[in-house]
Amino acid sequence: MVERLSRRTVVGSIGVAAALAATGRRGAYGAEATNLGIVSFPGPSISSHSKVVIKALKLDEKRGWNLRWETRPTSESYYNDFVTGAYQSIDFGGLNVFANLHNKGVPLKLVQATVHWPTPLVVRVDDGFKKLGDLAGKKIGVDRSSFAYAYLSSSVKGAGLKVDKDVTLENVGFFQAPPRFMRGDFDAVVMLFEHAIDMMNKAPGKYRILVDVSDEFAKRSGLGRTYQFQAVRTDWLAQNKDGIEKVMATYADLGLAFKERPEEAVTLLAKPKEEMGAALDRAIGEVEYIKGAEGLKTEWLSKPVASFTDAIEYEFEEYRLLGLIERIPDREIFIKGA
Repeated sequence: MVERLSRRTVVGSIGVAAALAATGRRGAYGAEATNLGIVSFPGPSISSHSKVVIKALKLDEKRGWNLRWETRPTSESYYNDFVTGAYQSIDFGGLNVFANLHNKGVPLKLVQATVHWPTPLVVRVDDGFKKLGDLAGKKIGVDRSSFAYAYLSSSVKGAGLKVDKDVTLENVGFFQAPPRFMRGDFDAVVMLFEHAIDMMNKAPGKYRILVDVSDEFAKRSGLGRTYQFQAVRTDWLAQNKDGIEKVMATYADLGLAFKERPEEAVTLLAKPKEEMGAALDRAIGEVEYIKGAEGLKTEWLSKPVASFTDAIEYEFEEYRLLGLIERIPDREIFIKGA
């Protein structure tokens, strides 16, 4: 039985509906190709980027399965419909959210890290901050319900500062962060990478990325880098014994496509949604995937969770200490043998 899920875990209070059986698709994919429903927010959200490129380059077809791309407009529907089985996978999610879902009884397995996505701390150039330690006595905006809060807290400690004593961490949602920072509410702010790029593109020389706050966290955990992850429902895994290997191979192909042909990938992402693109501003896409911002880029990949479960459990523990999850999930959350 799945427990009622709080809004803090971004899942409304609903029960798990009957599992939706996987269906076959014939034609270009061959006899009874494996179908997997994967969700994203509508473009230009980064959660849509993987789906755009996989479908445009037919990377799923190449590996003998069919990605059924679903979109949802809100965080509640994004996670709720995964809980009910309307689709079987999320390929862009934080470990804190998946831990909470697992702890509430949602039948899922963590499969792989799918993307390294920088978490920038942005400052005004004229303020003269050179390092994180310079923010002593200052106010930093961050979404305190998200993974970014854990990353920032770790970075602040690494700079020799005490959270909420030497520096104030004020809660602000990701989408409110840019306008409130520009209004002067914060001395620095953690924001989405794409928002940071857009601000710097539109006001050259006014803003800069002081640090990627995930770096210090990654050093402490042994990860080397932080990631967003893919989770798949266990009922789909049981019904598709060899399906996950095909899916993981596709994400490895996706990583190569972005690495070897970034211009093509950005062109695909810039297409309008009506043409199965992400409607991503090309100027943002070029910085995110080609030029980089302060040396930072988004990188799609396939990194099986089996190769770094200890580091993931460190991340779980940090989330528990900050109150982002109630308890560390048992090891049943990890897929075996993939």
